[in-house]
Amino acid sequence: MEKDNTNMIYATMCIGNEFISLYKDIINSFSENNNLHIITDNPNEFPNAHCYEYNRDVFSYYEKLPFILSLVLNNKDRVLYFDADSIELIQDKEFIFDTDSVYSYKIYEHKSYTEEELRKDEGMDVMLDIYQELGYKMCDYLHERILSIPYSEKIPLILEEIVELQPLFEERYPKGKNWDTPSRDDIQSFANVGCGYGEGGALSVVLKNNNINVKTLKENKLI
Repeated sequence: MEKDNTNMIYATMCIGNEFISLYKDIINSFSENNNLHIITDNPNEFPNAHCYEYNRDVFSYYEKLPFILSLVLNNKDRVLYFDADSIELIQDKEFIFDTDSVYSYKIYEHKSYTEEELRKDEGMDVMLDIYQELGYKMCDYLHERILSIPYSEKIPLILEEIVELQPLFEERYPKGKNWDTPSRDDIQSFANVGCGYGEGGALSVVLKNNNINVKTLKENKLI
């Protein structure tokens, strides 16, 4: 087992004036004592962190995936990613990981549903189309809010596949799309902000195809 210590590598994204204004103080406090890497369009607001400038014209939720995996590959070490608005879930926590598993905030057990049931959700309907076009089989879905990914010899291949899928996910989940999902206001709110929603589906299936074990943080009583 691996135990959290001062060498833990953390990562997050904080993009846009409104989002930065809301979370910069708590992020800066956290990065005073932790090794934090952050994608942001205003690096000057995060003096304690390792900043990577985001300069795309559109915000992409998907961008977090190649960012995390590149950090894992470059450091040859586990990286713990958290969405900026979820920082309180990982603050002051002691984490214990095994050496091989990817950990997620939550795992949705899609394999226990029929395809017909899943396709009732418009967002999942799009994802199933992507899977079918690429010859992928249905898999459980890793929630992207918090992800902990270890280094392994498979990371270069996983990163390569994730980068290859990025244009497809950003095209199928574009910014400004009108989603007909009366039972899911969240997907519309995400679409109003950026593209590449549903990025957890890309990571989930790539991990499955590479036989990477996945676990939840809650199962291991980490949060």
